[in-house]
Amino acid sequence: MMPARSLAELQQENIQASRRGVTIIATAAVVLALVGMLGWWLPTRTMGLVLFAGMGLIFPLGLLVNRLLGINFFIKDNPLGTLGGLAAVWQQFFTPLLIWCYFRHVPQLPMMVGVVAGAHFFVYAWLYSSRTYWFLTLATVAVAYGGGLLTPAHSFVVVPWGMAVVYALGVLGLLGENRADRQRVGASLTQPKAPARREPVGEIRCNPFFELLSSPSL
Repeated sequence: MMPARSLAELQQENIQASRRGVTIIATAAVVLALVGMLGWWLPTRTMGLVLFAGMGLIFPLGLLVNRLLGINFFIKDNPLGTLGGLAAVWQQFFTPLLIWCYFRHVPQLPMMVGVVAGAHFFVYAWLYSSRTYWFLTLATVAVAYGGGLLTPAHSFVVVPWGMAVVYALGVLGLLGENRADRQRVGASLTQPKAPARREPVGEIRCNPFFELLSSPSL
């Protein structure tokens, strides 16, 4: 039987094994750049199907890249790894709404897809204790709304390319966070270990956002 682990320990194990999902974000950037490129030539109705296909391919292609690189996105015996997978899959529940948008308001479809995609990063901001995912949440939603409302005639170009740029910046941010983690772990190995201090029961610090919400002043 494995020893009991705190939530913070599970979180750190998940971060190290999954590399904060950086390969998924990189795959999304490439796929969306290609979708935006096709938007210059293909008619709007066809682009709706292309966008559906592209968004549906991002996660399985990202998992394939993870497998090739030896990155374990779903960690065995770690419930946070399962939570990461469920957070990616829950977007599928919006499929009926997106299909309705395709038949009724197809120029607004990229905006709807972008908002759904950006909103689900909110979970990963906590799961990976990552400021980059906060950026991905806000920037993706902003780009989707801005491109969809301001340039509806070219939304299948502007929104996918805008999201691709945001995701590319996100990849740089996640690589920086992963590098900082490795340096911190390396530094801790070279220093003498201090006596372990046990956190009081019920006090778990995983993300400053939730600490702020739980402060007595609020």
